[in-house]
Amino acid sequence: SRTFNKLKYAKIGADAMFSGCSGLHKNIKLQLDGVNLDVPDIEGLIVLNLPSYAAGTDLWSPGKKREGLQDLKVDDGILEIVGLKGSLHLGAIKVNTSSALKIGQGKKIII
Repeated sequence: SRTFNKLKYAKIGADAMFSGCSGLHKNIKLQLDGVNLDVPDIEGLIVLNLPSYAAGTDLWSPGKKREGLQDLKVDDGILEIVGLKGSLHLGAIKVNTSSALKIGQGKKIII
């Protein structure tokens, strides 16, 4: 029935929201422009070339500036990589109480 399906998917979604992809940093390798990077303890990795994500959320500009990282520009040929600690972290970014983890920028990215 529809009700059963809705309850089933609500449970699956709730389980995923709280368990997430913990240990992602142990399971992936990231290379930017030929340089291997250490991936922080995150549950999500997003590659950006646009100033907004998820209905207008700015993942690159807010928060602390990191040395060696430029402002995001859509026409510079450079991709930005940010990390998320989970779905609750994305919600906190959406309401401007947190910021994404800026991992790096590059023209050639290998994950």
